[in-house]
Amino acid sequence: MAVTPQIWTFSIGGISLSRFELPQEFDVGVEGHVAVHRYINEQGASATVVHGLGSYPIPTEWKGRLRGATALKRHSQLQNLVATQVVTPLVYGPLLFDVMVKSYTGTVRHQLMVDYHISMVVVKERNGSLPIPAAAQSFDVGTQSFFDTAQQSYTTLVAQDPALPAAITTSFGNLSSAVTAAYPLKLATLAQITSLVALSAGLNSQLSAYIQPLQNNAVVEADLAKLDAALQLDAAIQLFYINLRQLLGLGATTPTVSLRRGNLFTLAATYYPNTDTATAAALIAQANGLDDFFIRTPKTLVLPPILS
Repeated sequence: MAVTPQIWTFSIGGISLSRFELPQEFDVGVEGHVAVHRYINEQGASATVVHGLGSYPIPTEWKGRLRGATALKRHSQLQNLVATQVVTPLVYGPLLFDVMVKSYTGTVRHQLMVDYHISMVVVKERNGSLPIPAAAQSFDVGTQSFFDTAQQSYTTLVAQDPALPAAITTSFGNLSSAVTAAYPLKLATLAQITSLVALSAGLNSQLSAYIQPLQNNAVVEADLAKLDAALQLDAAIQLFYINLRQLLGLGATTPTVSLRRGNLFTLAATYYPNTDTATAAALIAQANGLDDFFIRTPKTLVLPPILS
């Protein structure tokens, strides 16, 4: 029986492997990340909602043996892929991946033979598009959490300032009614989302007018408490507004918060109460280019939107 010879090219970052240098086997595949939410619905029955959070190629690794006059040279080249931490192509015949080599170990037997073990993260599979969840699939979860934060902050502000301007009270009431009518937001019509964007922008404008004199003049504890509640409400509405505009494919100015000292975990718990605190803190750090979660000197920090 005739045997078809192996003619496919195998290379990593342009470094070719052949014969016994090839892996005996290696894994390729996709891992899906999902969030499972179990709760009691409005009818009092148990319900389960699964949100797809994206799919990703799985990592891969294998062992092999480099042979021949170029064994040591290719050993050094493979080792250098780890040292440089660059994304590089992995080619196996018609299969093509973008990978980053995570670790490489070579056992030098002699100048013509090196046993090696290589492990890599697959950054992108180029052999076909991975399934991508619809942009609005779980949109209501993250966006609704921002409005929930706004409701909590509004309740606090009303308690701190019984004489809150009627324009803010009316605007927040109109926005709250519109959110209730549109929920779940992932199923809202374009007209409803557009209306929510306009109502959020109007409320932000009124809050800015309310906050400005407090920022300039607040010195007594009562005014400082009003200012703190108003700033939290303003930030939550801005984040809500940003998520809505992203759903419409539009950009928005990211809100900021000034912090004299403290830590990002407290900030995350305050502004993202319905999101995992460590995750939100990490996203705040990333958005501000920080590698330390503790603020020791006054800083103005960007509050990034979180789409779940």
